[in-house]
Amino acid sequence: MFLLKFLKTQYLRIPNQKRDQTEENISIELENKVVRNKEEKMKLDHNKGSQEIIDKNVETDEKWKQTNENKKAALDAMEKGEYQKASELFTKAIKLNPHFTNLYVCRASAFLKLHMPIAAVKDCNNAIKLNPNMALPYKYRGEAFCMLGYWQEATKDFSKIMKWWE
Repeated sequence: MFLLKFLKTQYLRIPNQKRDQTEENISIELENKVVRNKEEKMKLDHNKGSQEIIDKNVETDEKWKQTNENKKAALDAMEKGEYQKASELFTKAIKLNPHFTNLYVCRASAFLKLHMPIAAVKDCNNAIKLNPNMALPYKYRGEAFCMLGYWQEATKDFSKIMKWWE
């Protein structure tokens, strides 16, 4: 009788163990699927991000190319004395790349030639915000202040440049 009871409990345990193992296998399978899906999603997200970066780089390269073309054409116009055309070309370049300090400085120079000191002061201020250690914006702003009759401001800008030369 004891043996029969023992065998019965063992027999009942086997399906339970199988059921437990089956449930465990299913849960492991589900976990693996979830992990694979996450990995695939990460790959897709990564590829999407890579494509966005590539697109942005191409766009940035194109902007730099256009900026340099406009800058070159503007400098050529400056050499020919076509200051209005130069200021327009510098404006186009600035719209493409507003963080390029030299563009503001060059356009300020064109504005001075066109006797537009207020516009020159604004461009010099923008250039100084971007790079406060550049001398030319202070020089051109000092010249613009002289045109406007703001002698003290002009003196401050010219003095600042002279300190750097010492």
